[in-house]
Amino acid sequence: MTAISADRSRPREPNDLDTSRPDARPTPTTPSPSRSSLFSDADVHRVYGRIGDAPEYAAFLRNVGQEALRPEIDRADRVEQKEISRADASARARLDAFRASFAGPYVVDGKAVQARPMFRMNGGFNQSQMARRYGELQALCARAHLPPAAAFNCSMGRPTPEQLVKVTQALIDAGKLPPGTDDSLELRIRQMQWSWGIGVDCAGYTEQAARAARGAKPAAPSHGDAFSGMKNDRRMQKLDVADIRPGDVIHLDPPQRGDVGHNVVVYDHQFASYDQRVAIANRGPEAAAFMKGPGPFHILEVDSSWGADDGRDYGGMRRDTWIYDEGTKQWGFFAHGSGAFHTSERGPHGEPYGGAFRPKETTR
Repeated sequence: MTAISADRSRPREPNDLDTSRPDARPTPTTPSPSRSSLFSDADVHRVYGRIGDAPEYAAFLRNVGQEALRPEIDRADRVEQKEISRADASARARLDAFRASFAGPYVVDGKAVQARPMFRMNGGFNQSQMARRYGELQALCARAHLPPAAAFNCSMGRPTPEQLVKVTQALIDAGKLPPGTDDSLELRIRQMQWSWGIGVDCAGYTEQAARAARGAKPAAPSHGDAFSGMKNDRRMQKLDVADIRPGDVIHLDPPQRGDVGHNVVVYDHQFASYDQRVAIANRGPEAAAFMKGPGPFHILEVDSSWGADDGRDYGGMRRDTWIYDEGTKQWGFFAHGSGAFHTSERGPHGEPYGGAFRPKETTR
């Protein structure tokens, strides 16, 4: 199993573990565990002790005649780790750039504004709004000299970043932005996207983001289901959670018949440090109980376009944090909107975990 370590040199964007967010503060009625009360020394040793320090491991090396090669093995491992860290940092940088390309900038009254894309899925909550306004949207796009495919793809939730930005700007230029103040411009742009039935769904975002993370040539997303069959696709390799790296895709199966699954691209993967475990445990009784599991705990930051229900602001492009306890096979996650911590044996957000995947031709 390849070791995963945090890259402490790069600035980290706000996420579900950011205690500066209002919804990330510890529950007032729950005492914050101290270092001594949350985990004993035995807990820490049991979870974080490494097999390389165990007598059995040294005996094994002697038995196979490899003891003399340890310095070379260690040196090769350090080189490999540096290469992995460099490749993962490049993947994260590409994911950040792709995320930014979907957010504008838009020009409103001479001001440049960034607005993360809103969620849109064919057949979703705002299907009737999209159908009612689609003819007018096509006409607006034609006047802006945009091809018919731009309006169509945005309405189906499968646009390229360039298409969504140009269609959204055409609506702004046509005076379709809802009224409000300058400090609410981002929210107004997202509300406009929702009311006109344009945006991007999870599959459309993830398919393109995963390509971008690998440095592959940009391509328009498919209009079918590109992910639910990955477990049977010989071009894909299914990964253990411990082997997940930035740019890999995680698929969640439909919770029940008639539902659709969910797809995300992995932005980062770390083993939880002691301080991170304490920070998560501070999020309430359910979090504290979860973090007393055997571990080790994997922290996954994932990017996707998330459902918006009836147009809630938490919908659309978002970077979420999931925690996986390798010992209990349970998942911890933060509720959309409220930020409350919950757990599930099925998978993040109670949706069945369908696996993590990477194209077999990927050599990074």
